[in-house]
Amino acid sequence: MSKHDNKVIMFPGMQEHLIKKGLLALETNNYNEAIESFQLLLDVDPAHYDAGYGCLLAYLKAGRTDDVLELGKVLIENRPSSEGKVVSIIISALSENNRWSEAIAWINRSLRSEAISDEERMQMQQILTNAEWMEQQSDVQVEREELPEDLQKRLYSGSEEEKMGAFQQIKQYSVAVSVSALEKVLADDEQNPVLKTMILLYLKDEDWSESVAVSKDDLMLSFVPSELKGFEDYEAEKEAKLIQLLEHTVLNESPQLYETATQLWEYVKFNKYPFALPAFHVHTYAAALHFEAMVYAGMVQKDELKTIAHTYSADVQELQEVVEVLRAHHQTN
Repeated sequence: MSKHDNKVIMFPGMQEHLIKKGLLALETNNYNEAIESFQLLLDVDPAHYDAGYGCLLAYLKAGRTDDVLELGKVLIENRPSSEGKVVSIIISALSENNRWSEAIAWINRSLRSEAISDEERMQMQQILTNAEWMEQQSDVQVEREELPEDLQKRLYSGSEEEKMGAFQQIKQYSVAVSVSALEKVLADDEQNPVLKTMILLYLKDEDWSESVAVSKDDLMLSFVPSELKGFEDYEAEKEAKLIQLLEHTVLNESPQLYETATQLWEYVKFNKYPFALPAFHVHTYAAALHFEAMVYAGMVQKDELKTIAHTYSADVQELQEVVEVLRAHHQTN
C-alpha cells in the first residue's frame, strides 16, 4: 500500500469529507479515487476503522488481493470485534483468484477466534464447506491430463444435443487440456455455428490469449479469444439503430411481432459471432427482420416485401438478399 510523503493537515470536517468522498467514489466504481481518499485519512490516523474498511472494499473491487490481505490483518489487530466482517472480505478476494487453500486457512483462523459472533461462526462453517469443495474440484481438474476419447467423439460426431452436453462436461477440464479438441470443432465448417460461438465465449471468459482458427460460412479467420468483443458489444452500433427502427415501426402496432423480430436478430448474431455481418444498410436489416417476423406469424400478404421495403426506405432487391442471409442463419438453430 502506498504512503504519501507529504504530511496531511486535517482541518475541521476534513475527515468526514474524505469518508464521504471515498464512499461516493466506491458507489460510482472509481476505486482508485476511493483508495486515495481513504488512504489520505489512514496516513494521518492508521487506526481509523471506517477509512480502513472503506479502503479494504476498494482494494477488493480493484482486484488488489494482496493489499486486501495486508490491510485486513491491520484492521483485525486494531479492532478484533471486526474479524468476522473483515475476513468475509478477505475470503471474497481470495475466492475470486481461486486461492482456496489460503481462504480455508483464514476461515479456520476465524473459527478459532472468540471475537466472531455465533451467526458469523455459522456463516463461516457454510463458507468453509464450499471452499473445501472448490479446492477439491481444483485438485481434480489439475489431475485430468487429457479428455476421454468418448467425450471427444460425442463433441465431434454426436447429435446436436450430445455435442452440447459434451461441451458442458469439457468445461470441467482446464483450457490447456481441452483447447485442442475445441479448436478442432471451431475449424470444421460443418460443425454447428451456435456451438462454435459458445466455445469462443467460453475461451474468452477463460482469458485464452492464443490464436484459434474459426470457420463459418466457408470463411476461416483467426481470432484471439481474450481480445474479442463480448457478445453484448458485437454489432452494437448496428443493433442500436436497428432496435430504434423496429420500436418506431413495429412495437406500438404489434409487441409480439416486435419480440419475434428481435429474437430473430439474436439468433442471427449468435450464429455469425464474431464474424462481421454483411454490410447492408441498417434500414434493410430492420425491414428484413420485420418481414421475417411476419412470415413466422403467418401475416404475409401479396407484395408484402415491397410494402415493407417502402416503409423502411429500403431497396427491394437488397431487402430480398438480406432476407436470404437471415434465413441462412436463423434456420440453423
